Amino acid sequence: MKTYIIATLAILLAACNDENPIDVEQYYKQLYIVGADASMITREVSYDSLSASIFVSVAIGGSLPADDDVTITLAEEPEGIATYNRKNLSVNQTQYQPLPTAAYAREPAGAILKRGDVYVKFPITVYPTGLHCDSLYAIPLKIASVSRYVARAADSVLLVRVIPVNALAGVYFSLSTRQLLPDGAPSSAVGLSRTLSAVDATAVRFIHEVAEVPENISPSAITIRVNPDNTLALAPWDAFPLTGGGGAYDPLATTFTYWYTYTSGAATYRVEGQFVPNASR
Repeated sequence: MKTYIIATLAILLAACNDENPIDVEQYYKQLYIVGADASMITREVSYDSLSASIFVSVAIGGSLPADDDVTITLAEEPEGIATYNRKNLSVNQTQYQPLPTAAYAREPAGAILKRGDVYVKFPITVYPTGLHCDSLYAIPLKIASVSRYVARAADSVLLVRVIPVNALAGVYFSLSTRQLLPDGAPSSAVGLSRTLSAVDATAVRFIHEVAEVPENISPSAITIRVNPDNTLALAPWDAFPLTGGGGAYDPLATTFTYWYTYTSGAATYRVEGQFVPNASR
């Protein structure tokens, strides 16, 4: 009898050892917003469109996919923006602010993570018209409810930074000359890397010949608007003493050929040049 019992136990133990560890959940299942561990993700939306679709994802942790459908809802968490500003920005820097509620829409009913899946996408529709190019916009999101498992408590808020762009924006190489008016000789050509920032669907902004830092935007920035016939209209962004400007945009080469005049003290200068897109643009 004793031999029979020992043999039976040996068979049972052998059967247990045949179980493949990868078929069994090895970790604690939690649901989390992808990217929340880094606090922020960035999504670009085009001024050229009346609306744009972006997505965030909620995933399930663990070694195996979901073994049942899970209904997940998200909610805004405004305190997440205030917390991010306190931790990452000085009081003298531009602060992040919530994307205006009229500028986006999302499905409040939530989404279903299907059995066997490891993540589900949540669509958000953004309306870029009217967003200011210098504002820092973010949508702060957290998991509001789950029908099964639990939501991760740590790193639970994701800021979705929304950046408006257009087809003209990017990094360009500028080669230009400057002439003292009325009859000074043009200077030698000066080459600079310039960032053209989107202002709206048809205009970009650049900083004239000084460092591309926020404090130089007001005194030194110029806007370039591309007209329907591809001519250019230049205007001061704020305080730059621009007195005139024009040129043309080549949509095939994506280059700007421009000229503008400005005053400095009692002197007036004319700048002529071209913006050629950087190869990595």
